Amino acid sequence: MLQAEMRERFRNPTRSEGRGGAPGEAIVRLRNVCRSYGRGEAAVPALRDVSLEIRSGEFVKIVGTSGSGKTTLLNIVGGLAIGVASDERNPGGIDLWKRNRLISAGADVIVRDYADLDSILALLFTEGD
Repeated sequence: MLQAEMRERFRNPTRSEGRGGAPGEAIVRLRNVCRSYGRGEAAVPALRDVSLEIRSGEFVKIVGTSGSGKTTLLNIVGGLAIGVASDERNPGGIDLWKRNRLISAGADVIVRDYADLDSILALLFTEGD
């Protein structure tokens, strides 16, 4: 698939190509999911009664504050957590402190910023060798 087509799919989440299911069909469905870390009195809830449905052709972005359960949810669904570690003092560079913090928080992929959309889309949509 051409990069321009992937870019259009990324920017137009309502367009369905039927991959992974018929257009509009639910391909991910979570109902009242809970996840805690630790046991007993020391248990720390990461997710409380989270419900989510993703339909074929949809692109979903999960946002929230640090510690809100984004990475835990993505790990349960099998998603990909992309962390942005831009270095404002060195444009085009990666801030090592941000990179290390994102990795420790569970990011699967670290990028400089979202400006390099073609590279991100190639990672997400290009089939392996």
